[in-house]
Amino acid sequence: LEFDRVATFSCRGLPSRGLSQPALCKIAACTHPYVVQAPAQQCWRVRPLALSLAAALSGSIAAGPKCRPSGRHRWVVRGQQRCHRRSKCVTTRMAAGPPGRLFEIPPNSLLGEKEALVVWLHGFGDTGQAWSETAPALQRMGMPNLRFVIPTAPVRDTSRGPTTSWYDVLSLDPDAIQQQLGPPDGLEESVQYILDLVEPHVRRGVHPSRVFLVGFSQGGGLALAAALRAPRLLGGVLMLSSWIAEPMPAHFPTAIPVHLFHGAGDAVVPADAAQVCHALLNRAGFRASLHIYEEMANGVCDREVGDIAQTLYEALR
Repeated sequence: LEFDRVATFSCRGLPSRGLSQPALCKIAACTHPYVVQAPAQQCWRVRPLALSLAAALSGSIAAGPKCRPSGRHRWVVRGQQRCHRRSKCVTTRMAAGPPGRLFEIPPNSLLGEKEALVVWLHGFGDTGQAWSETAPALQRMGMPNLRFVIPTAPVRDTSRGPTTSWYDVLSLDPDAIQQQLGPPDGLEESVQYILDLVEPHVRRGVHPSRVFLVGFSQGGGLALAAALRAPRLLGGVLMLSSWIAEPMPAHFPTAIPVHLFHGAGDAVVPADAAQVCHALLNRAGFRASLHIYEEMANGVCDREVGDIAQTLYEALR
């Protein structure tokens, strides 16, 4: 393995030196603006996880490790490479590993209400752990009957190096994705994993209309892809700061509700991309809504949290 040491790492910024410009651009193109993902290593000290939905959605270090101020260095693995001094590196792709840790938060109380299931999918390079600490916030917002299932993606060798990832991200441009010949590598396998998580809950009595797939960033693309392949019509899809992961058909016979939430100042997935995705969904026959927040970048604002809760509440009435 070839390791490159990033000379300066800020938990609220990208490395400013230590990587060549092309490598830095590749990281910047797929990474949350607040965190550089380096899955094989961890920083020395972890800040206590956030206890509110807003803290995790904000993309703060509540959703990832925090470095100590006195030694903000981190190692980044470029990929599975065999390198020689006098020859170019030969990159070999490794198969995805098994899914990571699965978290489940049962309902606080049913009190005559029927149970509803929310499968929450994290973004590129993340895990389900931080989200498992924040999910109870929605239960306290008038929906104690929610059950949360929060999986962790497998580590796979993507085009941007080994990391936890639901599928390989080749582009965030909706037009470029529409020109692809099919779904990206890993998407079909991840879809099947998510549907396998949902099926036991449906069999024990949770109605499919009370099942919701929610995803942040890359997880939103998977949420939509899984809902489209589900054997039954689900309650809806919520895509947070996300994009459509695969080419959309010209028409889809099942009008599943899809709700997009996006920041106007998002520098990772621009708001223009969210508007194109919204148009593609409506053109294909979906019942799609789009919430744009002027005060928000790639993170969260109070209005978004309220809209997420309201969307779930109205769907369950």
